Amino acid sequence: MLTTLAPDRPVRHNQYLDYEAIRRECSALVESYAGTQTKLAKALGYTPAYVSRAKSEVGPNIVKVQREIIALLSDYTIEEEATVKYRVVRKTPT
Repeated sequence: MLTTLAPDRPVRHNQYLDYEAIRRECSALVESYAGTQTKLAKALGYTPAYVSRAKSEVGPNIVKVQREIIALLSDYTIEEEATVKYRVVRKTPT
């Protein structure tokens, strides 16, 4: 199991990543994986094509599988952190 996400740069605990950074880390892990993408896909329950998409696509539609790949191939998990905002709206007169 790897101790860093991307082998060329260490990852810090509590580091924040955007969709592109998650894609890069996922891609680096898949590339450095000793097995085949087919074997990796089978372990995750996805098709090899979906694992291939995870290496190149960015965004909310593919991030779930990217997070699963990172969790499987490294010592890290990627947790989603959401921010809630409230806004003030004027009441309509009755």
